Amino acid sequence: MELPQEVRLVLLVSDGVGQAAVRRLCRIQHDDPQALADALVEAGEEDGDGYRDDATVIALLRPAG
Repeated sequence: MELPQEVRLVLLVSDGVGQAAVRRLCRIQHDDPQALADALVEAGEEDGDGYRDDATVIALLRPAG
């Protein structure tokens, strides 16, 4: 798979990572893929029964230039 040059950040996330957290945290941590992955994993929330789904994140950042 080839990504367009303008795409600098690629995220692979499991279903335990909510879309709202992805949008919010990408704006904050977009230049630090490890910090972004860590923050997204930590952002997982429990449901009404106290269950928290596993969250897995792979964040790839293409160097500028």
